[in-house]
Amino acid sequence: MLLPALVPMVFGMVILALAPLHNYLTFTVEIDFPRYADHASSLSRVLTWEQFVPLGYPFLLWLLSKLGISLFAAGQILAALSAVVCLVLVYALARIFLPPGPAVLAQVFCAANWHFAQYGILCGTDLPWTTLELASFVLLFRALRHADLEAPLLAGLAAGFAYDLRYQALIALPWMAVFMAIAPNSKKSRIKGALGAIMLVLGFFAAASPQLALNLSQQHALFPTGHAKNIWMGMHGEGNWAQNWAEADQHDNLLEIIEQDKERFLHHWTREAAILALRLPLLALGIQPVLITLEPGPKLRLIFFFILAILGLGILAGLAWQPGRLRARRFSAPAFFLIGYAALHAAAGAMAVSSFRLLLPLLPIAAIALVKITEWFQPAGARKYMMAAFLALTLALLSTWGFYVTLERFQCRVKEVDAAILNQNPAGEIKIISNLATLYGFHLPYQWIPLPPEIQTPEQLEKFAVLKDIHYFLFEEAHLRSRAPENWPELKEWVFKEKALYEREGYPALILMEIPKN
Repeated sequence: MLLPALVPMVFGMVILALAPLHNYLTFTVEIDFPRYADHASSLSRVLTWEQFVPLGYPFLLWLLSKLGISLFAAGQILAALSAVVCLVLVYALARIFLPPGPAVLAQVFCAANWHFAQYGILCGTDLPWTTLELASFVLLFRALRHADLEAPLLAGLAAGFAYDLRYQALIALPWMAVFMAIAPNSKKSRIKGALGAIMLVLGFFAAASPQLALNLSQQHALFPTGHAKNIWMGMHGEGNWAQNWAEADQHDNLLEIIEQDKERFLHHWTREAAILALRLPLLALGIQPVLITLEPGPKLRLIFFFILAILGLGILAGLAWQPGRLRARRFSAPAFFLIGYAALHAAAGAMAVSSFRLLLPLLPIAAIALVKITEWFQPAGARKYMMAAFLALTLALLSTWGFYVTLERFQCRVKEVDAAILNQNPAGEIKIISNLATLYGFHLPYQWIPLPPEIQTPEQLEKFAVLKDIHYFLFEEAHLRSRAPENWPELKEWVFKEKALYEREGYPALILMEIPKN
């Protein structure tokens, strides 16, 4: 039992060592944290319904803040604890499919993978939600092996608490209940399975009752979500959230969105599902830091994805065509459940916009599958351990690279921006317009004004600055280029004719400038 405990302990120590390097929010995963922190500012705000902000995570932040720590520190503690507990659950899940040694290897593959490891230091709902989802699956499989009704009730409670954190947890509930009812083989055990399914659903509603009560009292619906808005945004928004979210926010009926243009919906859904399918091996192998650093264009990315897909198919074909190398086995009931869950989860996510973040709950499953594939090769003696060690070391090196990318490239340059502003010896209230207003506004006490989506030209920006008496303009170049592609050359020429107060080259390029007054 030492090794299964050792992996989470070592990972926890790595997180503790990296935590002091993470002082400010990042542009990627933590973009939503200021909104959660706002809801965690008081218990009354926790109990205020807002689209895309379930009460579970703000409540946990608020609770930890009562210990006298900041909300940012509370988010870091939740992330680290979730990572450690999740690794314990990875071992528990892996033991259903693998012997003890390979199950520990699945833990190592998961911990060494950057897509998992970075969430151990970043504030957000992703890893706490994933941990609760995983806990519900482990308890569900335990319910299949035991006749009592305690395990399905606990599985339902874990699923309900997951819903308190992210509304996507609702996707798994029907599949869990159906699986609980139909998985047993005998008629007698199926009666117990049906009772177990009922207990599971009751457990879910018991744990989710705070959020459900909030939904009913403030929205008069049991399961209100903004997923329809995300789907409209995926279909029509062209990735420009700043410009098109206001219109997406007006669409909250999924059936109406589909009925308006069925062909476009199916095309969008199919395309996003294909992208998710290509991203899953990238997720499992932890390759994303390489793509971020190399910054390939869309065509190069497509070629890379195509090569990866061919390589994956080639490995599977090679295994299948070598007699004795691939063990002919029927899928076990837990494997059938996990495959079904992965398909449902990916299909629901692909209806909106494909994202690596949405795939995080599938990463522990992918780590177990990766070990299972290496088991299929059945290498003899030391070769087996050399293969596993090589893969784990590769993942760890990629993860180290990924941490550098996260902490050096994506972390807000709060100190530098603050110093550049203070060097100007500003008088009175400082107003800054920015497309990163929520992130920098969380750390710096100036008046931060979000860049309105209708501003597309230098003239519009100057008029707005005069109207609001704004002194500075802080923007991330790639973001501004994507939101105003047609006018970007003109905007860029206007920006660079003035000397920047602070400029960070590379990706993401960040520029702080004083707005000239005509």
